[in-house]
Amino acid sequence: MPDQRTLVSYVRYKLRDREPAALIAACRLAAEALRQSPDCLECDLSQCAGAPVIFILRIVWLLHPGDRPDRRETPFGAFFAAIRPFLSDTIEISHYHPTGVGWSRRSGSETDR
Repeated sequence: MPDQRTLVSYVRYKLRDREPAALIAACRLAAEALRQSPDCLECDLSQCAGAPVIFILRIVWLLHPGDRPDRRETPFGAFFAAIRPFLSDTIEISHYHPTGVGWSRRSGSETDR
């Protein structure tokens, strides 16, 4: 059963006229802005190994009753300001609820999700 208390947002980028380092720098600023939000649980940016102009930004949100993913208050404004120059490079924005299937070996120990 999907976990309705969290929401995972995926933003996929395909850079057309910009260097990958520019998006990485912008997402670093954006991630620091999101770190200030108690509702943002995780944030990471991945670069495609076979096509280095394609990236996926993953953000894990804690939801409260009545929340909508498009209604984030500050510091979402600072996050959005950092990534605004890359809006034309955005090819997908999707939101998912975790299912609880999976595991991780991060930090040297296995953790069930």
